[in-house]
Amino acid sequence: MLTIFANFFIDSEERFLRMTDSYGSFSAIGAHRWIVNVRGKFADDAHRYLSIRLGKKYYPSSLESREGWLHDSLICAQNVETSYVFCWIEDHICLCGPSLLSKIVAEMDEKQISLMMYTFWQNGIARARYDGIVLENGVFLDSFTDTVATNNIIQKNHGGSYIISLASIMRADLFRRVLAANQENPHNWPIATPFSFEKDPFQAQWLPLVRAIPKFELFCSIDDDHGVPGTCLQARGLYALRQPRHSYTWR
Repeated sequence: MLTIFANFFIDSEERFLRMTDSYGSFSAIGAHRWIVNVRGKFADDAHRYLSIRLGKKYYPSSLESREGWLHDSLICAQNVETSYVFCWIEDHICLCGPSLLSKIVAEMDEKQISLMMYTFWQNGIARARYDGIVLENGVFLDSFTDTVATNNIIQKNHGGSYIISLASIMRADLFRRVLAANQENPHNWPIATPFSFEKDPFQAQWLPLVRAIPKFELFCSIDDDHGVPGTCLQARGLYALRQPRHSYTWR
């Protein structure tokens, strides 16, 4: 029921190595397909590495059109045939294991969850953002219907939260709908980047959505503390510090 989807920029050996480590951390999840678009000078290396390991499950491309990331991703998404899409970020490592991750996706399907952010646990702040929301208790996750009213509560908790994050597992129909809405770019992000895929706290036109919250840490960024110092893998001494962090953002 799951497709792994990625459209990332691998322009250095360090990013390539991080991609291989990320892949290895959850490669046994048994996804239906891995649809991967790679840009950058290490694109061929990335495709070669993944193709050898995934065989017929691998759907590679190297689109980099003038229309931008959303346009190219929407073309690639035509190959999605499953109910759910896992948006793979190449510098995040799975900590829970692929078997448990598969069970979590199955629970999402059972409860008809729209989306769940799977990383930036931040010592539990990822759950604390939903303080004051009545949650439906599950086995591996809790859930609720996010509305304009609940969004107003969430945005007052622990720095708030984006309505839609790229680092999510989401229903395929929602994924395609977000990609197709490429006219929405309120922050004027460069079209070559994926940032306009994400919907900030004020883009409430995307609600309601049935949202899940994991009960424990699933993935962790290699070098991005995301505003909570000491929470990334390198800060915790769990990943080699081969070079300092370089920002993926443009401003």
